[in-house]
Amino acid sequence: MMIGAAVYLLATLGCALATNIEEMIFLRFVQAVGACSGVVISSAVVRDRYDHQESARLFSILLTIRGLGPILAPIAGGAIVTFLGWRAIFWALAAFGAMIACVVTFGLKETRTAEVAARARSESPLRAYRAALSNPRIIGYMLTNGFNFGSMFAWVAAAPYLIIGTYHVPALWFGWVFAINAAGFMAASQINHRLLRRFAADQIMRWGAVGAAAAAAVLLLDALTGFGGFAGVMVPLFFSMSSLGLVSTNAMAGGLAVDPSRAGTVSALFGAAQFALGGSATAIAAAFASTPAIGMASIIAVFAAGAVIFPLFGVKPAPKPERYSLG
Repeated sequence: MMIGAAVYLLATLGCALATNIEEMIFLRFVQAVGACSGVVISSAVVRDRYDHQESARLFSILLTIRGLGPILAPIAGGAIVTFLGWRAIFWALAAFGAMIACVVTFGLKETRTAEVAARARSESPLRAYRAALSNPRIIGYMLTNGFNFGSMFAWVAAAPYLIIGTYHVPALWFGWVFAINAAGFMAASQINHRLLRRFAADQIMRWGAVGAAAAAAVLLLDALTGFGGFAGVMVPLFFSMSSLGLVSTNAMAGGLAVDPSRAGTVSALFGAAQFALGGSATAIAAAFASTPAIGMASIIAVFAAGAVIFPLFGVKPAPKPERYSLG
């Protein structure tokens, strides 16, 4: 994480000083590589310290915090660009990166055990990936998380064409419409956090996946028929996006619980699956730019169907937990 924070910081400084688009694209790629370390390792840190049920509750908190990004970033970015110019965005990100580097260096203790460290030294990364990918339960949780998370990318890609182009919502209000869906999965994450006190993580994941599939079906029907206009699309879309707080969080916890000794490897695979499926959703959604509602709804429906398979047929019903102590 320290190395990743340093890479992110240096790349961000480079972006602030970039003189052409080629430099910017390359440095943005390097910036993302550095940032990925925090996303991957933070999940492994949670699993190092907590069991399946409690880690699911922590992931709910993490998703809530991460959900602030889609809400605050467009608003803050617009203000910075308006008053200080685009380079100021990267100077602000550099200051944030420096703060993160200090927190990681001085405030985060090593969490993996001596046994896990010894295992990591005894096998190559490729062997660890092969072992994780040969486990059908890890694959099931990974695809559930990936399809559920990837559906958000279809919405992100279609949003400008749909909100501004199709429904003619003023650009001034676009960020607020976008923020409503982000607030939805943040609220669902908090609901998930409370539900985990009484119900098993896999059970909640199943409910969320079924609910997401139902919302996606309504969304597709409304998009094809035009029923309800703007509200007919946005209401089921809200519930579909909110499912991230109930499905992705618990799927991540479930996957990491299968092989805790390879938490970093599994976390990396989950991230790769998320963005591979999300990238494909973005590409497909872009091809439907002329009919964004139908294109987005079709992708979300297919992804919701993919995300419901493992929770319904691959996870055995778990007994109701008695009590969990994590606050």
